[in-house]
Amino acid sequence: MTRQGCHDGNENPATDETVDLYCNCCNCMVRSKPRNKPGMEHIKKTTQEEYDELKKVNQKTI
Repeated sequence: MTRQGCHDGNENPATDETVDLYCNCCNCMVRSKPRNKPGMEHIKKTTQEEYDELKKVNQKTI
């Protein structure tokens, strides 16, 4: 659900800063942030990958 279909606790339209969101049609509380971030899985690096990357950066500066 987008913020366009929500309002805050004072019946004002939801903005990006609004934390307490309620559905316009059924007045149920809605989560303002997703429970998980599926797009971040491919970005995460293992500790070995991070170590190798830092090692390369340090070698370039020396």
